Amino acid sequence: MDQVWICGRYKKGKFPNSEWDIQGAFTTKGKAIQACRDNMYFIAPLELDKEIPHKTKRWPGLIYPSELRGGA
Repeated sequence: MDQVWICGRYKKGKFPNSEWDIQGAFTTKGKAIQACRDNMYFIAPLELDKEIPHKTKRWPGLIYPSELRGGA
């Protein structure tokens, strides 16, 4: 296994006091989608043993499963 899928959502606030709910790390995209409790949750892949760049950017592969289902 070289990656996991993160499921979570942004709750509120601005850095450095922002709040997040992380639902978990999953071995498959499907399991991460199933963990989404509402339309505000995102999923995204995260490679293991790979340092993330120290700059702000859109998370490659991030999706909101509600977009896949046609929800808002």
